[in-house]
Amino acid sequence: MLAVGAAAVIALVLADADGEDQGGPEAQAEAGAGTAPGETAETGGTGEEGGELAAWTAPTNDSTARGDVIRTLAAGPDLIVVTQHEITSIDRATGEKNWITDMSAAGEPAGQAYVLCGASTTTSEDMKLAVTMGFDEAPSGEGDSTIYSPVCGLVVIVDLATGEFGASMQVAFEGGGTPNPGLDKGMPVEIVGDTVITGWYATIFGLDIADLSIEWQHMLGSERGWEDFDCSVDDLARGDGENVVVMNTCISDVGETPSYFDELSTTGQIGRSHEVTPAETQVAEISSLQLVSATPIVVHVVPNQGSADGDALVTLDDSWNVLSVIQDERMAAESPTGLVVTDIGYLDGLIGAWRQPNRSLVAGTTLVSFTPPNTEAANALVAVDLATGQDLWSVPAPDGYKFWQVISVADGAVVAVLSQDAGPGQAVVTVDLASGEEQDRRDTEVFSPGDDEFGPSLMASHAFVHADDRAYAVEYGEAGDEDDWMAFSIG
Repeated sequence: MLAVGAAAVIALVLADADGEDQGGPEAQAEAGAGTAPGETAETGGTGEEGGELAAWTAPTNDSTARGDVIRTLAAGPDLIVVTQHEITSIDRATGEKNWITDMSAAGEPAGQAYVLCGASTTTSEDMKLAVTMGFDEAPSGEGDSTIYSPVCGLVVIVDLATGEFGASMQVAFEGGGTPNPGLDKGMPVEIVGDTVITGWYATIFGLDIADLSIEWQHMLGSERGWEDFDCSVDDLARGDGENVVVMNTCISDVGETPSYFDELSTTGQIGRSHEVTPAETQVAEISSLQLVSATPIVVHVVPNQGSADGDALVTLDDSWNVLSVIQDERMAAESPTGLVVTDIGYLDGLIGAWRQPNRSLVAGTTLVSFTPPNTEAANALVAVDLATGQDLWSVPAPDGYKFWQVISVADGAVVAVLSQDAGPGQAVVTVDLASGEEQDRRDTEVFSPGDDEFGPSLMASHAFVHADDRAYAVEYGEAGDEDDWMAFSIG
């Protein structure tokens, strides 16, 4: 049973700063220069059948109870938006909603309300999404027989063609301890081939995607003889081939807290493994690790507060030995040459569950990032050779614009999003990966749904998905006024 809502769709102006289409190797139809909000401007990418796509802006849903955004992804012809309280499918060609999940259809027990704790970054071949779920609050009351964790512990398959819930499996178990970190960070899950891989507390599960029956389970730290120690999943991401990378932390019997990267196959076999040590990261005391990339392993190391050490960016080679460490002004947030290797929503605090997308991307041993948009110096797109730690090129943003996210690095090209400093202008720009030379640019003006005012007032809270040669944005952060929560397309 689904709750279906109709979106308010606003077509937008699609012209560059000079009012002309920039063209390029994959240029589409000419922009509808001079088009006012509410009228149609047909341009942008092409659909699967080669038809022209019009830009659009629409509220993400019709309520204010959605919570933080957990995942956005392009699936088939649709944009899928997973929040803590619902999943919405939006037609990428029109911006109209296809369906919104009815969370009660998941079979909520009396007096409980489910919350979504995580979602896979990819779908299965037959358009299924894996999500994790739990309760808004820990079950209470004497004699309560539920064996869910205080927050999350249920894996569910969602059919993205209909929004209906399919197979489910409870992987939480009594005596397993309190999941770490909990509701603020969620519960990871990924789809690799025919296997759903998820982590609950110290256990990694491999589930058959057909019925979510348990095929295998692995206790973190067991290969190191740490079965009795307190281990927990910090991140889980798709790795090379049919493997996942699990970043995890264990607490030893003497209070030490070493962090590890472990590689697990779809059969539950341990492959490569690496312990992250302060010595190799050049940070005396590590506060936290953030996985920027799993192929190769690139990790952002944050030192303890008050430490004289700066942040570090550590890259591992194919054998999972340290390839390079960057620890200079490029790792300083206040530096005009700093690299923005942060999760989406970094200005708004935590945004939901794993795998948290990063504003920078890695291809091979090249990191494509950008400098902080809030410094006095001109914001720039930057390519870094992770093998040497040296910058390959730097391209300043056009006057009046800032780079806000790298959304694709593939086939020798980089695609990034530009946002106007003050105004509705948004752009998708493509540059050559080897040189940084601009190859294409597509501009769009974005206004709030049903209004002629500029829409995305805080671009830091928007995450962009690349598909159809254009960008699709969904706002991240706490829900507020309906018109402040929106999805839109650029290009």
